[in-house]
Amino acid sequence: MLCITLFSPATARLKFTEPEGILVVVVVVVVVVVVVVVVVVVVVVVVSRSNSSSSTSSNSSSSSRNSYVVVVAVIVVVVVVVVVVVVVVVVVVVVVVVVVVVVVVVVVVVLVVIVVVVVVVVVVVVVVVVVVIVVVVVVVAVVVVVVVVVVVVVVVVVVVVVVVLRKAKLGSRRRTATAHQCQTGHCAGRLCGDSVVKIFQPSLRIGRKWKVEEVMDKVKEVSR
Repeated sequence: MLCITLFSPATARLKFTEPEGILVVVVVVVVVVVVVVVVVVVVVVVVSRSNSSSSTSSNSSSSSRNSYVVVVAVIVVVVVVVVVVVVVVVVVVVVVVVVVVVVVVVVVVVLVVIVVVVVVVVVVVVVVVVVVIVVVVVVVAVVVVVVVVVVVVVVVVVVVVVVVLRKAKLGSRRRTATAHQCQTGHCAGRLCGDSVVKIFQPSLRIGRKWKVEEVMDKVKEVSR
């Protein structure tokens, strides 16, 4: 980028791309042009007066006309130079402003794109994290429910088995009468065990179960 640096006691450095630098450049150009115009006019006037004083009366009119023509030509040249300089300065300023605006727009667009990308990435990451957390929570909840159901089923099965076995054991105990119950007739219809059989029929094999009627008959026979 075009950059003109001006040095002064007040401002150590001014850049052409800054507003102060542009103003200083325009002022300097205008002052230089004005000074040049004044100097040229003064020189032309002095030359014309010297020519008019040294020449004769017959040549005075022609020399004055020539001097006026020179002055007009110089003024025209100076005006053209001033216009060209002003046009160049304006064009440069416009170009610099356009470049600055384009750079600012590009920077703003890049920043907006970066912000949008960052926001999208953050949103995607948050959504993924939330989905993962929800899935993990659901899986853990399902596993916990399944484990609880299995434990409850196992406990119920164990309790049922224990109750059934206990009832079966109690039933088997109740179906077997003792020797005293058989002798006194309080067996309540229960079968007698091996001990009663051994008492009344020692010659029979161990393990045979006798009915109540048979036991009572044996008891009656023994009591006779």
